[in-house]
Parts: sequence; structure tokens; C-alpha cells
Amino acid sequence: MVQVDYGQAQIQAMNDAVAAGTLKLDPAAVTDVMKVLDGVREELNQQRRKIQSGGKNTGLAGFSSAQQLAVGFAGKADQMVATIDQYIVGTIRLQETFLRAAGKVAEADQMSAQAIAAASAGIPGGGA
Repeated sequence: MVQVDYGQAQIQAMNDAVAAGTLKLDPAAVTDVMKVLDGVREELNQQRRKIQSGGKNTGLAGFSSAQQLAVGFAGKADQMVATIDQYIVGTIRLQETFLRAAGKVAEADQMSAQAIAAASAGIPGGGA
């Protein structure tokens, strides 16, 4: 299976630039960006909920082929949820990076905790 990093390499490069002191952002601008990224996260969460609720369709009758289709659709839904989970974690990591670049360390640490919680929630047996 092909591994996709969902922008993690670019986020890490930004983190490295922040740590090196070569990337600094205006705190007011970061506040605006945080609002936009909060909206992105909310939309991702809404789509995740829709897929979870619709991906387990049980209305395909009792035929063997229909049951196989239902299993296939459920598997695809699970894959989509896993992908969305990666985008959610990436969005939170991006927010954390922007906050650090603006010198908002305490808020960045809170985002880091959220990213860890979101990532562990997407791991079987790793959270909510």
C-alpha cells in the first residue's frame, strides 16, 4: 500500500524554520488564519460524521452479492474516515506551527495536545 504523508513533510519543514528562527508570523494574521483553519477542521469533522453514518448501509437486501457490496462499501467508508482523520491531524499540526511562528507557545502546546489526541483516536484501541 502506498503511504501518503498528507502534507506532513511540508509542515515539518515549517516547524524546522520556526525552530531555527527563520519563520516568524504576525500574531494578528495568525489569529485570522486560525479561524479559517478552525472552519476547515469543522467541515472535515462534519464530513467524517456523514461518512461514518452513511457508510454502514444495511438497506441492500439479504442476497449474498448485496451483503458483499455492503462489506465493500463499509470498507471504503472506513478508508475515507482514516484519510479524513489524517487531514484533521495535519490541520491541527499546521495550526500549531502557525501559533509557534507567532510566538504563541502556550496555545501551540494546546494544539499539540489536540493533535496527539486526534491521532490516537484514529488508531484502533488508541482513544475515543
